[in-house]
Amino acid sequence: MNLKASLLLLLTGAATVVISAEKVSDMRLRQQAFMKTKLVYSQAILEGLTLEKYDLVSKNALRMRNMSQEGDWFLKGEWFLKNNPDYKAAITNFYRQTDSLFMAAADKNLDTAKEAYKKVVDSCVSCHVLFRAEQMKKR
Repeated sequence: MNLKASLLLLLTGAATVVISAEKVSDMRLRQQAFMKTKLVYSQAILEGLTLEKYDLVSKNALRMRNMSQEGDWFLKGEWFLKNNPDYKAAITNFYRQTDSLFMAAADKNLDTAKEAYKKVVDSCVSCHVLFRAEQMKKR
């Protein structure tokens, strides 16, 4: 192989690595924005509970649940989550907890809504603890 061909092959490989890194970086930014939006909804739920604005609680509980269901693009780079039974159990638990929160807000039951919110937060934190370690293994 001559020098020009070797150099061209090396540059092609380097360009592929850079493009792949940009795709990973872009996906990471999208995932971060996705999770920060969930955080905004969670903060609005806390505000609604504090001020007993049940419509704010129910609206944002529904938003959190819906964005998780619609967030399938989020899992495209996370193939190990899509078919992972632990992830499926965690997301099912999250849906169940957000549904309970929504219902408690609809019933205007502050004590039940507070307990449901605690369970939503717990399901979020538990999932992140479980899968953060798994994500780091795959990278």
